[in-house]
Amino acid sequence: MQFTTEALVKILSIHALWRTDSNQGKRADLSGADLTRAYLANADLTGANLVAANLTDANLTGADLSGADLRGANLTGADPINANLSGADLTGAILHGADLTGADLTRGDLTGANLVVADLTDANLTGADLRRANLVAANLTDANLTGANLSDADLTDANLTGAIRPKGFTPPETPETEPVG
Repeated sequence: MQFTTEALVKILSIHALWRTDSNQGKRADLSGADLTRAYLANADLTGANLVAANLTDANLTGADLSGADLRGANLTGADPINANLSGADLTGAILHGADLTGADLTRGDLTGANLVVADLTDANLTGADLRRANLVAANLTDANLTGANLSDADLTDANLTGAIRPKGFTPPETPETEPVG
């Protein structure tokens, strides 16, 4: 389902009421919504239902998605730069090539998420669940991974320069390539 700008503004307004008085407003239900290239910069989507939403190339800069349900959502190429995704459920979400620079993913559930070539520079992943996440060629420069669960995560060719790593974590070794000739 695709939304007009006016309809989306109305949903966000009603959601804002819900955030202050649950008897007045209603939690935003954008599950399965087509929000491709939507402009949601600085939007308050705290606790919103975005299950299986298509947020491809959406501008989520500075958005508050804390506690949001984004299971199976497609955020390919999205820009949640400096967004608050603390406690968000991103299980199985597609964040291929997403720019999560400076994003707060504290205690977020990214189990099985696709973060191939995602930019997580300066992201806060403290206590995040990244089990079985695909982080191939992801940029985790200066990211905080304290207490993150990286069990069975694929970090092949990921950049962990300056990252604060969980205790006992050893990054995968990059295989040496055989010289040709």
